[in-house]
Amino acid sequence: MKAILLSIFVLMISPSILAQDIDGSWNATMDTPDGPLSMVFNLTSEGNRITGTMSNIFVGIAPISDGSLVGKDVSFKVTMESQEGAIIAVYKGTLEGDVLNLMSTFDGDIIPGTPQRQAVNASQSN
Repeated sequence: MKAILLSIFVLMISPSILAQDIDGSWNATMDTPDGPLSMVFNLTSEGNRITGTMSNIFVGIAPISDGSLVGKDVSFKVTMESQEGAIIAVYKGTLEGDVLNLMSTFDGDIIPGTPQRQAVNASQSN
């Protein structure tokens, strides 16, 4: 009987143990063909859906769309406006604790990056 109750308890808490937390701000420096580019991803999740923004010095703030987090697998798109029109960067990778291992496909280039989660200041979280 104890084994059955323990099994039920483990099954009930397993999804929360396995769930990855992607919410927060993530700092990245991507090595682009034009040199290093610093950016910030502000990500929010609801279930498996990811939304938020990406910002950098060239495009300002751009929305994140079509985002998903399934297990450790992460994917999303960032639509940036330029003088030539909308440009879409596709990001895919994995979430490993406080590190996102991403590959960005942008304008025919594949660019790796490893955004790091920003630590939350205790005074900001209250």
